[in-house]
Amino acid sequence: MERPLEYLSYGDGRRLRVEFQPSTSGWGVRPERWTADQRRGARTWVTATPMMLDRYPKRRRGDDGILKEIQRSLEMAGYPPVQELEFSPASMIRGAVHRPRRDTMPLNRPIRPLVHVTVTFERPVVGPVLLGSMRYLGLGLFAPQGGVRE
Repeated sequence: MERPLEYLSYGDGRRLRVEFQPSTSGWGVRPERWTADQRRGARTWVTATPMMLDRYPKRRRGDDGILKEIQRSLEMAGYPPVQELEFSPASMIRGAVHRPRRDTMPLNRPIRPLVHVTVTFERPVVGPVLLGSMRYLGLGLFAPQGGVRE
C-alpha cells in the first residue's frame, strides 16, 4: 500500500508538511458534476475554466468573429447543433477559474483569446464537454447548468 504524501520539499532544503482535507460535499470530484449522466445529459453547459479559441478571430468582425470561432470549435468537436450561444470575458458561474496564471501555460504555445461560454444545444449532451485549444490541459471545461451549485 502506498503511503500518502506528507511533505513537499523546496530546492533549498526546506520542507512543508501537507495534509489531505477532503471536501465535506465532494461535489467537484463527482462524475455527475461534469457529465450530467444521471439526468441523461443537459442542454445548457457553462465554462468552469475559460475556453482558449482555436484560432484568432478576424478583428473586423468583433464579437461575431468570436462567436463564429466558438461555433466552429463546437462543430469540429462533433457536438450537436447549437440553439443559443453567448460568451463573456468574465466567468458566468460562481467558483469558475477566471484566467489561468501565465506561468502555468505551456511554453512556445500561442496564447489566443480566452472567453467564458454558455452554450445551449438542440438536444441534451452527456459530458464531459471540453472545447478549444488546450482543452487537454484543463482549459475549456464545461459544467452542466442546473448541475451547478450556485
